[in-house]
Amino acid sequence: MVNRSSPRLARKRVSDEVEGVSISKPKRTSSRTPNGRILACSSQAAKPYRNPITGEVGINEPLNKTHIVGGSTRRISTKVLPSDPFKVMAIPENIGNSYKILRNVKQFYDWQVECLCDHRMLRGSNFILSLPTGAGKTLVAELLIIRTLLTLKRSCILILPFVAIVQEKTTGLHKLEEEMGFSIEEYANTRGRIPPLRRKQKSLYVCTIEKANVLINSLISEDRIGEIGLVIVDELHMIGENKRGTILEQTLNKLLFKGSCQIVGMSATLSSLGKLKKFLSAHIYATNFRPVKLNEFMKIGTQLFYYNEESGGFDYKKDVKRLLDAKVDPDGLVPLIAPVIPQKSILIFCPSKENCENLCQMLSRNVPKPVRDHRAVEKLEIIEQIMESNDGVICPVMKSGIKSGIAYHHSGLTRDERILVENAFKSGIICVICATSTLAAGVNLPARRVIIRSPKVGRDFIGKAQYLQMIGRAGRAGLDDQGESFVIVQEMERSNFLKMRYDELPEIVSGMADIAKLESFILDLLALKVCKNEEDIQAALRMSFLEDEDAIKMISEALERLIKMGMITDELTVTELGLASSKGAFEPTSSPNIYNELVKALDKGLVLSSHFHLLCTIAPLDVDLPVVDFNLFYQDFNSLSYGEKLLLVEWGIDHNSIMKCIISRPRLNAGDYRLRVYIAFMLRNLWAAENLSTVADRFKVSRGWLNSTVQSALSYANQLTRFVNEVPQLWAYRQLLPELLQKLNVCARQELVPLLEIDCVKRSRAQQLFDLGYKNVGAVSRATPEELTRKIKCLGMPQAQRIVASAKAIFRDLVAEKAEELKQIGLLDGDETKDKEDLVVKSATPVKFRPRHSENRENMLSESC
Repeated sequence: MVNRSSPRLARKRVSDEVEGVSISKPKRTSSRTPNGRILACSSQAAKPYRNPITGEVGINEPLNKTHIVGGSTRRISTKVLPSDPFKVMAIPENIGNSYKILRNVKQFYDWQVECLCDHRMLRGSNFILSLPTGAGKTLVAELLIIRTLLTLKRSCILILPFVAIVQEKTTGLHKLEEEMGFSIEEYANTRGRIPPLRRKQKSLYVCTIEKANVLINSLISEDRIGEIGLVIVDELHMIGENKRGTILEQTLNKLLFKGSCQIVGMSATLSSLGKLKKFLSAHIYATNFRPVKLNEFMKIGTQLFYYNEESGGFDYKKDVKRLLDAKVDPDGLVPLIAPVIPQKSILIFCPSKENCENLCQMLSRNVPKPVRDHRAVEKLEIIEQIMESNDGVICPVMKSGIKSGIAYHHSGLTRDERILVENAFKSGIICVICATSTLAAGVNLPARRVIIRSPKVGRDFIGKAQYLQMIGRAGRAGLDDQGESFVIVQEMERSNFLKMRYDELPEIVSGMADIAKLESFILDLLALKVCKNEEDIQAALRMSFLEDEDAIKMISEALERLIKMGMITDELTVTELGLASSKGAFEPTSSPNIYNELVKALDKGLVLSSHFHLLCTIAPLDVDLPVVDFNLFYQDFNSLSYGEKLLLVEWGIDHNSIMKCIISRPRLNAGDYRLRVYIAFMLRNLWAAENLSTVADRFKVSRGWLNSTVQSALSYANQLTRFVNEVPQLWAYRQLLPELLQKLNVCARQELVPLLEIDCVKRSRAQQLFDLGYKNVGAVSRATPEELTRKIKCLGMPQAQRIVASAKAIFRDLVAEKAEELKQIGLLDGDETKDKEDLVVKSATPVKFRPRHSENRENMLSESC
């Protein structure tokens, strides 16, 4: 409850001064040690156990089968923790020392040591780690990965929720890759080879949820799932989300049913722990430990309320004086920001993209001169780097904001813009980011202070899990002694916000109660030959997260529907269409329409005088656009060739229909054939080598939206490529789609195409590299980040590091792929393959392969790769 006149306010309290806000905190008795000593619930006696790796005998305090730390009945564990977790985990000393240096680890939290050294963890039991944001889960995950790769000699999969965080994590792990000698492979968007290459070194596959599903399917299909020793799932709570959560649930179900690996799930906002424990057959490790104290505030008007952990409610603290007129700063944000910047950083979450930009503009106009002058030269460099990545274009609001140390962050930015803004924030050049709520889960950007401008996302009230994720970004371990969160609540929103804050996290619900999702899961099981009959399917479903017994009855209905759609036969044998649907990761309900569209195009004749027909084919089905400019649609229609116009006339698009749309201006939903043609017009402009900013301006869409739509088109084309490979009738597309994919991905001069495969390299950057003599991926892989920043203007160190790391990874994969081809045709034996790959991984120096018994034959891989 919010309590302004509580008698508790009269009690003596321990006062602290938070920057800009005076608070009083109730005295608390903590039942954990200052170093985050874990709180065990077991009272059993300690028993000896043998480390399964080292053979050493030690003492491990036995815990309840479900180990919940930080529960209501708590005591301080009295057992002596190992002084060296690396030794207990059998990680070599030199690797342990390297890790400490690379990650700047001075000492471990006690909970990390106990978790890592738990005999059940070492024996490969499944675990669920439920801890607050910033508690140190990432370190535990990385050490488990290192142990599995280097000690157990098995590959690992790391599943992350978003493309941006996969890219960030892949970059962050490259230092470990170089130092410790394993391979890191990115599986997001169009990245990632299916099935993965066989390597001497074990691999860490860093995947989005969707790509992890495709990867695991391919490993099961190739009978290689035994290569995987560990799967780590970050943000495990996403299993309850509608579409992506169901894919994650199905992926884990297949691993549990077919695989033999350890599964470790992690989250800061988990509910339904009992159900998840049963589903994963896991032990639960939970604690409320947070290395940096979080002070939580609520602001209503000018009144500030402090969250009292002792009572579990908000107590009135003080009134906050306005520094600006209410018309300029209606939410009174400036008094919350002014005392912190520029020395500390602030994240402000806004309900919409427009809100982010407006707030950035307002704040940039009202920050004091010392904030503007803070690292002014570096701010100008960031502006130049953004312009460089956008062909000389930058949003005026972003430009003026960065000069004041403020930026906005939302889906309207391109990927390169987001990376530059994030790196500038991490380095302290930018001290305030105004972001949409997706940033809370999408990127790791902790700050001293987090401000939630409204407890809504768009028109919807935020959920508790999302709220906890947002405020969890406040306080950076090693940089801040505390973090602060402020939520701005209107009087009319007070009751809804308090209800959300005090309610329990909502239960996680299985997505497979939906018959369409169940059909997809069953088709995968049959296509992968994991199940052969209805009894096998029932057994797999009983191991799923779905507890509803009625779901077993749904199996017969799902099988009948799959038979009617032509996915399987009466004998439960998967048809060509069913296999294509599974390999392409399409839902069975959409696959017949996709198949019919592709066949119809072949029957009527593909228009191959240009690539426009293929661009229409790969226009994504799930992209939405609120406003379509039908005048522009009409202009582009008139610019088509005769054959291209006939194609659209076949689809019902002609002069008359477009004129009707100009008058009525209908709202086109995702998947509408007219919207797909409109998107194809955008792709056609990009195909003609127009830069992204020019095309975005012409079609009146944001650069970020266009960038995202292009990635969606590429992903859809990837799915179609896997789909057509399984249907002989669609053989023509097998030749056309891969070339289209490569060209659309770069849309540039032919000599620049290899360089454009490198992360963070667009056309202008590729031209710079080419002009400086870096004419191919191999040349870039041999450069150093310092060398690139010295030679290339407006190239920051984080970007240079990503470029070099990406070039090395691409070159390594190219060498491994060629070596595998040579091995398959008998021109290279296994040991030679491993030696060549080792050499490339260590030095990134081009290797010339010579076939055995033929010294005079041409090199199979030249230095020009």
